[in-house]
Amino acid sequence: MKVSTLLGYCFFALWIFLLVDGIFPQLQIALWGGRVLIPSVVLKLILLLALFVSAVVLARRRVAAPQRIALLWWIFIAYLLANLLALTVRFSYPLDYLLFSYNAYYFFLIVVPLMFFLSGILSERMAVFWLVLLFLPLATLGIAQNFLGDPLLPTASADAFFEVFSWSFYGEVRAFSLFGSASKFGHYIALVGALGISFLYSEKLEAKAAGLVLTILVLAAGFATLTRATYMEILMTLFAAWLLVRPRGTLLKYLVSLLPLVYGVTGAFVAFALPSWITVASNRSPLLSDNTLLMRYASWDTYGGLWMESDLFAKLFGMGIIQNNRFPVTENVLIDNSFLALLIHIGLLGLMVWLMLMWALWRYVLRVAISHGSPLAVAIAAIWSTWMATGVFGITTEGYPLLLVLLLLSSVGGKAEAFRKRNPWEENLQSRRSESNHSSCWQKA
Repeated sequence: MKVSTLLGYCFFALWIFLLVDGIFPQLQIALWGGRVLIPSVVLKLILLLALFVSAVVLARRRVAAPQRIALLWWIFIAYLLANLLALTVRFSYPLDYLLFSYNAYYFFLIVVPLMFFLSGILSERMAVFWLVLLFLPLATLGIAQNFLGDPLLPTASADAFFEVFSWSFYGEVRAFSLFGSASKFGHYIALVGALGISFLYSEKLEAKAAGLVLTILVLAAGFATLTRATYMEILMTLFAAWLLVRPRGTLLKYLVSLLPLVYGVTGAFVAFALPSWITVASNRSPLLSDNTLLMRYASWDTYGGLWMESDLFAKLFGMGIIQNNRFPVTENVLIDNSFLALLIHIGLLGLMVWLMLMWALWRYVLRVAISHGSPLAVAIAAIWSTWMATGVFGITTEGYPLLLVLLLLSSVGGKAEAFRKRNPWEENLQSRRSESNHSSCWQKA
């Protein structure tokens, strides 16, 4: 076995623990009487150490990040370092708090460009196989939690180092499976759903059958989360995946490239306009109630007003406030909006740099999906198309870069082709629908 292959297995195992973020603390709760002795940040430190070791072992590999991504990443890193100093001087925040806030919001975005030199060390077939195989028990557990009205697992550790957020919903249990929240579980559901759509368009009958079963299970598990933002994310992801596996010309190509903006506007409509239309039906089902949205309105008004009333320095560079109950200064903070959260944390300048970097990464993910067309590339591009929409309803700054890490590790991660004047959709349609791309990846590597 090659050293690079072994590293690929190790990185993928670590990636699974980072994605399914409840596994590590739940194991500790079971082993150590309800306590979590090793915080999840240790997994991130292990990832950094593994990156360092890999840089030594694979010293001859040099796959640089695209120039635009590299430039924006360096600008973002420089801004974070300058902002760290500015917030320390202006607000006298302790260094551990500021470093924790950076870890909570930007860790995977910071390490993403460092993953480019590891491109291709993981078999895409193996990654897809295990993503699908793990989904079966995780989805079953989530559906059982909702159907039985019982979390079935601890929802908090005795020492308060772990907590499942918002698992109770009007007397019902939101499916969270082995994740830290129903929304994080929903993120995984959406990813697997996009894989299912890709399988449905395979030439192989068994792949079509697998896609149909996956899609049905995805819809059932998604409904069990009882989370409307998750419903929106899953439906948007499935539609984006369908567009990616069924290209129909240049116009559709540009529509797909603008999906984050279209979905972002849709998310804003759902947040601000749709509730007034369904208020009449809110008494029929808790899912139609606007109570949780009204709580968000109050939070957005509070922290939006705080930013508006701040001085020029705070408007441009932020106030260093994050949504996290680990520190006394932020234990009561509730923002639930990625854009407002970054505006408050690192200011208008930081938000603008983050938006440009995220857009450049989205374009890269889309190029990979178009040029390669494999199930994993399509699935990750499909879910990445929702990053603006989900950001309206929660702080989702970590979830999307984490998925990009998997794409970069996989055998398709370094194969993006730049957009050319010719239509790459038409050029690659036959190859994307070929048997090798759509049927073999769901089988065991």
